Amino acid sequence: MDKIENMEILINKYIEYYRKTYPEKNVKNMFDQINYDDPSSTNHIMEMFYTDLLKYKNINNDIYIDTSEIDIDNIDELYALKVNGEIKYVSESIISLLHDVIISKYSDWIIFNLK
Repeated sequence: MDKIENMEILINKYIEYYRKTYPEKNVKNMFDQINYDDPSSTNHIMEMFYTDLLKYKNINNDIYIDTSEIDIDNIDELYALKVNGEIKYVSESIISLLHDVIISKYSDWIIFNLK
């Protein structure tokens, strides 16, 4: 798998994550609601994806089985990956959890904010 294919898979999983997290936004794709006449136009999903990629680059990207392995007082955000109705992993990074979703090929999953 090459880098472009990997990025495409990540973007598609991020869109899936976004749709699960914000069902009321009803996005069709990453470029939904972009004003193509305005070169600075953006949308909520693109802004979030960019922010989550920056966080991924600058924070601890480990995934943990439970929160007892993390110093919760010293982190700003914490996310959980729930698979088949049970929390499987926690992480400071949505991208790290999405990476596990991609590798493990889960079908029934959701990522939600714990902190």
